[in-house]
Amino acid sequence: MSDAKIELFDRSTAKAFQQEIGDAVRAIAEKHGLSLIKVRGSFEPCEMRFGLTLQTCKRGSIEDNVMKRDFAILAGQYGLEADDYGRTFVYNGHTHTITGINGRKHKFGRKHKFPIETKRDDGQKVNFKDGRMLSIIDRPIKSTSPQSEPKADNE
Repeated sequence: MSDAKIELFDRSTAKAFQQEIGDAVRAIAEKHGLSLIKVRGSFEPCEMRFGLTLQTCKRGSIEDNVMKRDFAILAGQYGLEADDYGRTFVYNGHTHTITGINGRKHKFGRKHKFPIETKRDDGQKVNFKDGRMLSIIDRPIKSTSPQSEPKADNE
């Protein structure tokens, strides 16, 4: 890319500028032990926008351990057990693998309606309700709210 002043963005100018930004960010990322995975950009004649994807670790290593740890912490709230992480089951003719729990709350404080995250055999991500998941993996649904003890017949 030349050092000339850019008056308007066109496809070739935007692509060259995106490459130059990627090279600069890659150097900064490497300085901090990060990997630059992707530089995305879009443009209009007078404006250009960028998105960057940086990674701290290789997928499948530390990230997988963090996902397992987070799953173990949240599993009991959804009737699951820590060792259900990675469990496979068949639903609607597809094999699913349990890959996580979305335990974050919506901005209004409600839990997600479909918190159990799975990956289907064709790569599609599919989320399930906790109660539905338990019936699929054939586990009794435990009540998460305290109930009074049942009274004996002779009382």
